[in-house]
Amino acid sequence: MSICRREYMGIVVPHMGMIESFSMSMCRREYTGIVVPHMGMIESFSMSICRREYTGIVVLHMGMIESFSMSMCRREYTGIVVPHMGMIESFSMSICRREYTGLVVSHMGMIESFSMSICRREYTGIVVPHMGMIESFSMSICRREYTGLVVSHMGMIESFSMSICRREYTGLVVSHMGMIESFSKSICRREYTGLVVSHMGMIESFSMSICRREYTALDVLHMGMIESFSMSICRREYTGKVVPHMGMIESFSMSICRREYTGLVVSHMGMMSFTHGFGCLA
Repeated sequence: MSICRREYMGIVVPHMGMIESFSMSMCRREYTGIVVPHMGMIESFSMSICRREYTGIVVLHMGMIESFSMSMCRREYTGIVVPHMGMIESFSMSICRREYTGLVVSHMGMIESFSMSICRREYTGIVVPHMGMIESFSMSICRREYTGLVVSHMGMIESFSMSICRREYTGLVVSHMGMIESFSKSICRREYTGLVVSHMGMIESFSMSICRREYTALDVLHMGMIESFSMSICRREYTGKVVPHMGMIESFSMSICRREYTGLVVSHMGMMSFTHGFGCLA
C-alpha cells in the first residue's frame, strides 16, 4: 500500500498496487502540471517505462508481467500524450505503430495472442482506448460503431461474451474492463479528499469493502472482476454524481442494472455468462 501513500499536489489520481512484487520506484517519479495514475504489475516491472519524459499532459504508464518491450514507450506522440500499456510475454509492438490524428489515446496489448485488428479501427471525433486481453479475444468488440462519445472497450480472458457489445447505448457510452488474479484489499482502504478516483479489483477474491466506502464530492467508478463478484456493489446509494459500476465474468447478477439512481446516472455493465437482461440500459 505504499503506492497509495504517495501525496501528489493538485489533482490526485488513481493508484493501483498489483500482485507480488511492485517496484515502488515507479511512484517516486515527479511530474509537473497534472499528475496521473501509475500502475505497477506482477513480478518484474521494468522501471525504464517511467524514465520517459513527456511534455504537456503526462498520462499513465503501465508495466506488466515478465517481458515488457520498451520499444512501446519510445513512441513519440504530438499534442496530448496518452497511456501506454505493455503486457505479459509476447507483446506485439505493432499496436503502438498506429497513428491517430487529433487526440491520441491509450493502446493496450495483453497476454499471448493479441489480435492486432483492434488497432486497425478508425474512429472519428474522440478516439479512446482499446484493450485486448488473454487467449481468445473476440475482435467483434471493436466492430461496434458508437455515435457521440466513443469510449474504451476491453475484452478479457478466454470466453468474452459478445452480447455486451451488441447493446446500443445513447448519450455517453462507457468502458468495460475485466482483469486477473488476486486483488489487494488494502487499495480500497485509502481515503481521498476532493476528487475520488477509480478503484480496480482483479480476479478471484474481490473484496466488497470497496463498495462499502462512502465517498463525497465526485464519486468515481468501481470495478469488480471475475468469478465471485458480490452484487452488494450495486446496492450502494450515491449522492450527487453517480458513476459507472462494473461486474464481470461468470456470475454477474443483473440486479446491478435494476438500480435507480438520481442525479447523473452513468453506465452499468455486465460481462460474461449473464449478459442477457440489459433491458434497463436501453
